[in-house]
Amino acid sequence: MVPLLDLNEGEFGEVVEISIDSEHSGHGRHRLKGHGKRHKRCCERVCPYDLGIRIGKVVTLLQKPWKGSMLVKIGDSRFAIDREMAERIKIRHLN
Repeated sequence: MVPLLDLNEGEFGEVVEISIDSEHSGHGRHRLKGHGKRHKRCCERVCPYDLGIRIGKVVTLLQKPWKGSMLVKIGDSRFAIDREMAERIKIRHLN
């Protein structure tokens, strides 16, 4: 299990854990069950679940510039995520 941040361009893996930061500390439900009604009240920033990044999903790293946001693919969608978020998403290599 490694952070998404550690992947190289073109590599992919299955999401196995999403660490909860201090903004999400009010509810540990993200780790297993996803959103509840409490989510919208406690989160000020976009979290991985808002982008469809969930346990069991396959994430492909498309672009990883030396600084700034990274481009990832989940299903047919592409998202730019910051490095802090990529550090919190743990994946299991599939390639």
